[in-house]
Amino acid sequence: MARFNNNWLNSNINNINDKIMKRIKRFRDNRIKIESKTQDGKTMWLPYKPYLLNNIPKNFGCVEFTEEREGIPAWFNYKGLTYVLDK
Repeated sequence: MARFNNNWLNSNINNINDKIMKRIKRFRDNRIKIESKTQDGKTMWLPYKPYLLNNIPKNFGCVEFTEEREGIPAWFNYKGLTYVLDK
């Protein structure tokens, strides 16, 4: 009967979790912060601002915007709200 090396399996799962899984902190005003790791291994938290579908910014979904404002090309949906990186 074949036996699995649990130490090898656990270390590989931890490596995958470090690369894929991110922690999310939720605050009372529905803002969230997502854990991100820098190239030197330090942890930083990126803030995201929530929007309801009828309140999204005018530059939402645009890569370029004509009025000296940068468009918002990236977002994600989580628990019924659309989140955009808060600068």
